[in-house]
Amino acid sequence: MKKNVIHIVLGLLLLLLLGYVWLLQSNPVIGEQYAQQVYPVVSNVLSSFSSIFPFSLSDLTILLSVLGLLVYPFYARYRKRSYRSILLHMLAYLGFIYGWFYLAWGGNYFRMPFYERTAIERVAYDSLQFHSFLTDYSTELNASYTEKMTLDTLLIQQTGMEGYANLSSTYGMVKPTELIPAKPMLSDFAMSQVGVLGYMAPFFSEFCVNGELLSVQYPFSYMHELAHRLGIASEAEANLYAYLICSASKDSTIRFSGYMSLFPYVMGNAVQALSESQYRAFASTIRPEIWALYKKNRIYWDEKYNPMIGKIQHKVYNLFLKGNNISNGTANYSQVIGLLLSLPK
Repeated sequence: MKKNVIHIVLGLLLLLLLGYVWLLQSNPVIGEQYAQQVYPVVSNVLSSFSSIFPFSLSDLTILLSVLGLLVYPFYARYRKRSYRSILLHMLAYLGFIYGWFYLAWGGNYFRMPFYERTAIERVAYDSLQFHSFLTDYSTELNASYTEKMTLDTLLIQQTGMEGYANLSSTYGMVKPTELIPAKPMLSDFAMSQVGVLGYMAPFFSEFCVNGELLSVQYPFSYMHELAHRLGIASEAEANLYAYLICSASKDSTIRFSGYMSLFPYVMGNAVQALSESQYRAFASTIRPEIWALYKKNRIYWDEKYNPMIGKIQHKVYNLFLKGNNISNGTANYSQVIGLLLSLPK
């Protein structure tokens, strides 16, 4: 009898959790309420616990869950449990994991779009404005170049805390009140094989960055993942805020990281918007040292990348983003330029 009561209570909790997830996914107003009111409380509770540990509890949760789901059917059959009971238990566990993901962080996928949330007007493409942007960007990129890349992780964390504290009220993020360190990945080698530089670890409000990051990439990657930790699900937005904070820094390494990390997106937009001769002319304004560094970085990551596994990961993540209100999937990263051009001067 006692066991049946427990099953009923757990079943009701699961239904309530899944019902809340359905509401989040069906109404952006509720999604925004989650991001502004529920998520800050949930993230503070989870991070106060996970911050005790030097490793990612989310990674550990995923690893143990996968192992448990593989082993449990054999254990349950050994205990003479029916196939129906085994299937129901596994589905219930997956249901709780699914609900936990959206309650702990995933609900941020379903908040109001950037332009509605910030009351910033989307700017249509204008060739003169874009050319002006390219001129300004190349000038600032060239001026920010530095050969001395000295990483100070404490300074990077401090810069992130202060930068996002200033941006939080404008862009609807959780306001950080303390330093938030990045955690190491479960396997840098495995993540480098699929081109992952960092990720949000949602179950305990953590984020991880790849230990194999180059010095010029670390500050921007840290700021990008910190944006996710503060309630931003959009990759383009996370790129935007990382760029704004890094490029405004007085530290040469952090500032150059901001400009350099935006380089592939700027050039990608330029090659589509400009004629071939215009593109060559713009590319020639970039310092040769920057082009050399960009090519060196590409070679560094290409040597680590596994094309077969990487393509599978890319397709899976693309489908995941599209299934979570990011309609353009992984292409969302490059939309940072559109957001940047729309910002008030």
